[in-house]
Amino acid sequence: MKNPFHEIKLFNAVTPAAVNGAVTPVAVDVHGNGAQWVRFVVHSAAHSSVLAAAVSITECDTSGGTYNTFTEGSAATVVSTSSWTAGSIMVYDLEWSGARKRYAKCNFSTGSSIVVGAVAEIAGMTNAPQSATENGALEWIRAAG
Repeated sequence: MKNPFHEIKLFNAVTPAAVNGAVTPVAVDVHGNGAQWVRFVVHSAAHSSVLAAAVSITECDTSGGTYNTFTEGSAATVVSTSSWTAGSIMVYDLEWSGARKRYAKCNFSTGSSIVVGAVAEIAGMTNAPQSATENGALEWIRAAG
């Protein structure tokens, strides 16, 4: 049986940290890795109350350039929630083909203190990772039954 995770590469999209305001997102090279899809998984740790948060996806041709809001059709891919609780997870699955820019960022902001982090997974690659280092991981354990 083919391993469905073989053609996925992981990136640290938001370094886990305690924030009050906006995080500093990491640029993810989607097209440079030959990917067709990107998934951002945003996760919150413990905090004292239910709070409002906003997440947006932005894109750019260069890693250090000016990022613009990712749009699909006429709608911006931005989600605001007033019920962000400890352990909440938000997942964004985005097709990254056609006129999409090379780099993507996952932006997160809140008006309250929170510990948050995010990973990005890119899939549909023409050059699938073959090792932990290529997969952006400290360790990569594969097991088949």
